[in-house]
Amino acid sequence: MFLAMCCVPIMHTFLGAKISDKISASDASSTGGAVALSQQLTEQGKDFKIASQLAEDSPGLAPILIISLFNGIGGRR
Repeated sequence: MFLAMCCVPIMHTFLGAKISDKISASDASSTGGAVALSQQLTEQGKDFKIASQLAEDSPGLAPILIISLFNGIGGRR
């Protein structure tokens, strides 16, 4: 049950979502709060955006071999 509760954010997240131009962060404090909004991406952010767009435009097969000892046992892979 604990493991299922830990996976709830992953099941709710859509990893194929587009990248927003605006990045925000909020404070989840119970005694106060703050919200920040970015004006532009850093160089690393720009590199990530370009790389993710290239990967989205030209999806290819990755040469990966998966060997699973637990495949089929409780959905574990």
